Amino acid sequence: MEINSSTGMLGLLGYPLKHTLSPLIHNSFLRHYGLNMVYLPFEVRPEEIKQAVEGLKALSVRGFNVTIPYKERVIGFLDEVSREVSFIGAVNTVVNNKGKYVGYNTDSKGFTRALTARGIKVKNKNILILGAGGAAKGIAFQLVKEGVQKICISNRTSARAEKLAKNLADYSNSMYIDCIDFNEKELLKTVEDIDVIINTTSVGMHPHTKEAIVENPYFYHKNRVYCDIVYNPLKTRFLEYAENAGAKTVNGLDMLLYQACYAFELWTGIYPDANLVEHKCKNALKP
Repeated sequence: MEINSSTGMLGLLGYPLKHTLSPLIHNSFLRHYGLNMVYLPFEVRPEEIKQAVEGLKALSVRGFNVTIPYKERVIGFLDEVSREVSFIGAVNTVVNNKGKYVGYNTDSKGFTRALTARGIKVKNKNILILGAGGAAKGIAFQLVKEGVQKICISNRTSARAEKLAKNLADYSNSMYIDCIDFNEKELLKTVEDIDVIINTTSVGMHPHTKEAIVENPYFYHKNRVYCDIVYNPLKTRFLEYAENAGAKTVNGLDMLLYQACYAFELWTGIYPDANLVEHKCKNALKP
């Protein structure tokens, strides 16, 4: 593609961004559909996030993704947010709508779409979410919309888990929502009637690939589904333990691809084919 005066710009805000696959994904989509735009990673230090958003707006950047650690902080620098984001409290996609920056969350639909693609249904299931950050919020609210029976949240900082649980309870009065202390005894007791366990933390992400958020082998059972939003490596220690127990697993690449598809649709009106880039991403992640 030739860069010219009409070339539009998309991007990604986060810190750090050394191993992100988002530029590979979105630039591949843009080339495939013949769109005169480029997607660039913008690694922004925490003290500069406000200026970064203002700078992107001044440059008329058409939209951008938001990743760790800014999914919650960025909201204060946007002009509007979607109704869903007002409940979730986390943004991963921003759209330039006639000069106004509007925040959306595509993590939520991306995650459940990844489960559906693997033949996993969550309706009437009991779910345990490990973590209570921006990704956990989007996933939790989507699970409520999908009609799960129970959601348990466990986070090292209990106040964050309690806040998320309260927001979920306000959103759905009919669902059982609970907070679990993040310790081995409580987790092992809770997991007995859990169908799906989701790690929404960065534990196990490259370069800390020998770490698992829960090490105890009794936490892993063949009758449960284990999901990890980490995609580098494709098989985290958490998923490795689950596979060794005979359980079904879903890695973070599926969620990354589908949330990217929904974000691309918000920016361009085109919902792309995830299969266009899946092989490229897997090759990029090979050691």
